[in-house]
Amino acid sequence: MKKRNTRAPKDRSIKLAAWVTGIISLISALLGSFVGASIAADSSLQLQLDQFKEQRLDESRKVRGEAYQKFLDAADGAERGTEEILECMLRLDLTRRTMKAECKKDIDATQEAVEVVYRSRDAIAVNGSGEAIKLSYEILYSVAEEDVKGFNFVRPYILDLEGDGPIDLPYYGLREKFQHQMCVEINPLPGPC
Repeated sequence: MKKRNTRAPKDRSIKLAAWVTGIISLISALLGSFVGASIAADSSLQLQLDQFKEQRLDESRKVRGEAYQKFLDAADGAERGTEEILECMLRLDLTRRTMKAECKKDIDATQEAVEVVYRSRDAIAVNGSGEAIKLSYEILYSVAEEDVKGFNFVRPYILDLEGDGPIDLPYYGLREKFQHQMCVEINPLPGPC
């Protein structure tokens, strides 16, 4: 009679248990690696998206700031030209009807400056906020009126010189409001402007 091997089933169950434990450990390691890699990839993607968004905001602020500054420079030029027309009128004691011939040089220079204001305002219409667009129109019409024939170099307050009303200087107040709006929109750090 042959002796039965009683150890074989016990050895087999130990081997099976070791094999199952090894597979479970491998699956756990793979799942842990997958979850960790997924979290790392998601964090990396979010970081890249945040950096891209910040770059776009910086670029937008830069383009907007350049457009706003170009507009203000052009408006300042038109304002100076209009003041020169006013000085010419006062110096020569002219009425609006006779000033065109006497102050032609100042009028032509101001006419060109106003055209630059109109062109630079277009960049604000493309890149600016709603409030900046509104203020740019107000500045534009405080610097020069537009008539059917094109550009009219005479600001509304100069026309009041022929009447008894006070001289109104709306440009400077509007310019200050525009500069404040520019600061709010372009400044990347929150704070007072």
